[in-house]
This record gives sequence, structure tokens and C-alpha cells, in this order.
Amino acid sequence: MSTPAANDIVVNEPNRWRLESPGARGWTRTARPGAPNKYFIVSADCHANEPSSLWADRIDQKYKDRVPRVITDDKGVQWRISEGHRPDRLRLSDLEGEDMARQKAGADPRDRLRDQDRDGVDAEVVFPNK
Repeated sequence: MSTPAANDIVVNEPNRWRLESPGARGWTRTARPGAPNKYFIVSADCHANEPSSLWADRIDQKYKDRVPRVITDDKGVQWRISEGHRPDRLRLSDLEGEDMARQKAGADPRDRLRDQDRDGVDAEVVFPNK
């Protein structure tokens, strides 16, 4: 068995459901990129992770203690601290297959645009996470 190339998406069993589709029977148009009768497709539930230093690098010194941050407690557990919210424990999970590809897809704007072109997405609405 060969190892998949870096750009290949391996669909494992937990992600098999993503390939199931009722099909496009009866549609007068298509979602296929480049087709003359393609639907205009908008991705409407994208979330952006702000850089971790977004506020700390830009805020006046007197407000630094109010900036959202990540701390590590004496047991090595990481917590996200944000004023007005309870501390939120960071939980890291191992990703594989399509989940890993999906996670990486939003890390670089050029890669994101390439993925959208491949998927036939014409526009996207992006929401901040906090």
C-alpha cells in the first residue's frame, strides 16, 4: 500500500458519510467548477482564528492584563482566558484523513482560495471565533 501524497485526501471510516449524496438528479444546474450552468455557491459558515498575538501586540500597556491569553496551570493543562468568560480548557485532538485536510485548509489564505476554487465556491462569509 502506498503512502498518500501530501495533497491527497484520505477518507477514513469516520468521514465516509461525507461522500454520501442524494445526487443531482433533476437539477437544471450544477455545482461543478467551470460549468457554464454552475450555481453561484456561497460558503456561509466559515470561522477565522485570529492570530494569538493580535491583541497583545497592539493594545495599550495599561490594558495588557485584560487581553485574551492562554495559560498553563501547575498540572500542565492549558486554559484560554478571556475577560467576561469562564476559563476554557484547551483540548487538543489527533486529526487524521479528511479531518486533518479540513483543519489545514484554513491556515493559509492562498490554500483556502485554491480549495474553494476546486470545490466551486464563489464567495465566503467569514466569522471571527471570539
